[in-house]
Amino acid sequence: NLFQISKVLLPGADFPLQIWPFKADTKAMFDRIKAAGSSADERRFGVVFLDNDPESPNQNRSFTRVGCEATLDDLLELDDGRYILETTGTRPFRVLEVTQWVPSKTAIVEFLSDPPAPPHHLADLSAVERAGWQSLQDIVWLAAEVFDKRSW
Repeated sequence: NLFQISKVLLPGADFPLQIWPFKADTKAMFDRIKAAGSSADERRFGVVFLDNDPESPNQNRSFTRVGCEATLDDLLELDDGRYILETTGTRPFRVLEVTQWVPSKTAIVEFLSDPPAPPHHLADLSAVERAGWQSLQDIVWLAAEVFDKRSW
């Protein structure tokens, strides 16, 4: 299943979502994922960035062909019908072919991996890599807090 949203998910990042009752196809997708089982493998879905350009007609909005797999960690249904989801990014992928468009998109994907670092640089990069990763997560969190209050 592909979930389209105007946010970017990165591997290892927490990704809280709120699904409104009028998004019946999206709620149905997460109902299927939740019902699939309790293992992390059964609770995975793909997140792709949706072109949310107000100038483009709704049916013509496109999504990126590179996304991130996510794991559904928790789903809470509120009294008003909304879902509050806790998800985590796991690994990047490339969409090779969309196999189903309605009611929710499904696709064949190829998982991507980072090229290995040269062995003589591993010791030097680990602390820098961790600091860079934490900084990037902080920036993504801050951007979501400051610029995307509309989704909550």
